[in-house]
Amino acid sequence: MAGIASFRFSDLSEGQEFAFDVAIRAEDIDTYARVSGDVSPLHMDAAFAKQRGFRGRVAHGGLLGAYISRMVGVHCPGQNALLQALDLKFLKPFYEGDTAHVTAQVDMLSAATQVMVLKVQITDASTGQVHVRGKAQVGFTRSIGE
Repeated sequence: MAGIASFRFSDLSEGQEFAFDVAIRAEDIDTYARVSGDVSPLHMDAAFAKQRGFRGRVAHGGLLGAYISRMVGVHCPGQNALLQALDLKFLKPFYEGDTAHVTAQVDMLSAATQVMVLKVQITDASTGQVHVRGKAQVGFTRSIGE
């Protein structure tokens, strides 16, 4: 599969880092709302969000979590991944038009269970401010017969 990493457990070491940037578009917020059913006016109505003290439509926390899923399923480890747990803290909102910088660092590798823990973080690509941080626990899949 083009563009999808295929790291195996043995390819990784503690401290390795992975990153990508993603623009948060109005269409992404709309699609997430349609798929999830979360049509809160905080996400869908800029005027409502502004009345609540935000600068515009707020991106869903679940959408931001999906970027962590992209990290695991595409970048590290990629096609051999099975996301087992996700623990995120949302410190600041992202808005449509922002660019998020998504990073992951291998924090722990357990050879006994073939599980790794990633420290994950999403920062504003233009300011470097941390908006989301947490951890992801990832297992590894193998082809039948491996």
